[in-house]
Amino acid sequence: MATPIPEGAEPCDVPVVHDVACDRGWDRHLPETCEVRRGRELHVFGAYSPVNGTIRVDVSRTAAPLILVLNAYTATRWEIRAAEGVEIEEIIVSGMNQHSVTGAPAGTRITNRGPRGGGYPIMAWEWEGRSWSGEQAAQVAERNTRLPLRSWVGCYEASRFALGQLAP
Repeated sequence: MATPIPEGAEPCDVPVVHDVACDRGWDRHLPETCEVRRGRELHVFGAYSPVNGTIRVDVSRTAAPLILVLNAYTATRWEIRAAEGVEIEEIIVSGMNQHSVTGAPAGTRITNRGPRGGGYPIMAWEWEGRSWSGEQAAQVAERNTRLPLRSWVGCYEASRFALGQLAP
């Protein structure tokens, strides 16, 4: 269930909340300033591999329509669970191997960048320090979507990512 937000609240006024289930450490990045273009938010998730072949993505953020970038090295089945009121415009999947997406809300555009990332890094589970970093994935996503990054979260072996919100 999505945390309700007041009518007319601006997306930048609604704090981003992440919850992550990883077998190994995780990290997140929230830009110091918030900018939302065309009323949409860009969120990037990165992993090296799923724990059991699937990474569940629970989405309860209703502050704005969302563009999600899902990136992993190992072939991954991304299972989307969106709360009522969540609007996901597009899901972009990328990485070294082939990925699939299930459970996306009706009308969500799925863009599969194919094996080897299709311009995205082959994995993006750490924010900085490598040529295949989360920072690099965010930069490619910003360029391709023409949206500023709202959040990034990544971990080495993931079973679940969650994206939510707090009332302003």
